[in-house]
Amino acid sequence: MNNIFLSHPQVGILEINNIYEEYDGPKIFSASNQSDSNFFAYWIGDTEDAENWFVIPCSPARLISFEKKEVNLLSILTLQEQSHFLKVVKPFSRKEPVLIDYIKSEEVNGIVLPDDDIFAEQVVPASLKDNKKLLYPTHELKISKTNSQSKKNVLLNQVTLVSEKFTDLFLSFNAANDIDGEIQALTARYGSFAISLQASEMGAFERILKHISELMLNLKPITETLIKNDIDVKAFCLMLEAIVTSSVDLEFTSKSEPNNPIFIKKDTASRYLKSLSRESLKYISTSKVPQADDLGKIFKVIEMTWHGDDVTPESLGVQQRHVEYYRQAAKILGFMTSNGIVTALGQRVIMSDDEIKMIITAKAFESSDCGWAWINWREVEDIRALSHADGRPFLKECCPALSDETAERRGDTLSRWLRKLQPYYRPYI
Repeated sequence: MNNIFLSHPQVGILEINNIYEEYDGPKIFSASNQSDSNFFAYWIGDTEDAENWFVIPCSPARLISFEKKEVNLLSILTLQEQSHFLKVVKPFSRKEPVLIDYIKSEEVNGIVLPDDDIFAEQVVPASLKDNKKLLYPTHELKISKTNSQSKKNVLLNQVTLVSEKFTDLFLSFNAANDIDGEIQALTARYGSFAISLQASEMGAFERILKHISELMLNLKPITETLIKNDIDVKAFCLMLEAIVTSSVDLEFTSKSEPNNPIFIKKDTASRYLKSLSRESLKYISTSKVPQADDLGKIFKVIEMTWHGDDVTPESLGVQQRHVEYYRQAAKILGFMTSNGIVTALGQRVIMSDDEIKMIITAKAFESSDCGWAWINWREVEDIRALSHADGRPFLKECCPALSDETAERRGDTLSRWLRKLQPYYRPYI
């Protein structure tokens, strides 16, 4: 869409910035001209041949306060920063001129004014309207400094770290539950740092995270809830660690339930981090347990990915669903990132001969979440002391989210890996 609201010698070219409300087009929005003068535009209705608007000069700080819901709509209209504002009449016919009158700020009371409990419910940049497949925000992730009196805002690296670990937790939950969902960042608004998100298939994760946050708020145990709902304990710990080390609080809100946010505060995260870190050595999510039997096909996946070739069922000689099993196995071993990029370790595997490939893989399996949990469960030094017969009982105890049938099948996969890798294991000494 064209983001130009109007062009007139008195104000220049007014371009729409952020849209706060729309119905058959934007009805409340911010705008600015070439000299960066800012305005708040409020539709007051149509006559038979024209649109009618109040366009109020507004400082950036005032607009920010409105977007942060610190100032309501009524205050924007009635407590203006300047003595006059513009009444704009835009004829429907482009042949007719736009009419602009400067009127005193108190004359805003000549219209029916909104109630004092109406705030900005959305902040959508007009630039997004150019996208034919417009993404509307479904959630908001707010990352704020623990010390509200701090003179500094949240640092970019802190925002990146916390939002990345939050996303990793969401994706690991979806992977464990065979849910195909994603999170896209749409916009950021002023505040500590608030990111508007478009998230698909978020419902199950959101309900469980809400329950966990309420338990944390009341200082109740959460380990059993995490394990029962197949929440990756390590991924959860990494998110808490990001919150603590960044000295921030996290707030996650669904647009469908704006008055029911999820809070995880730094102090609360710190209370749980130590005990959960110990639990993360023993319990694993189903997403961290391999389902791919053939190590050779894992090597083929990372080599094809590295060379930019398509990994297909035909190229691997497997069924379609098994392609993802082998990709996930490569990620579990650290040969690929969660985004499917070949890591440095994966590159080393590609460049090595068959024996070195197996030596690297033996160490990679030991260092994986699954391998290390198995070692801690059996209370041994390394994978050489693990028993092939322990795959099933290990998973039944340390990955209780798996059904008995699935635990047996994946336990057999672990046993096959162990049988193949043990002869190639080399201690660090």
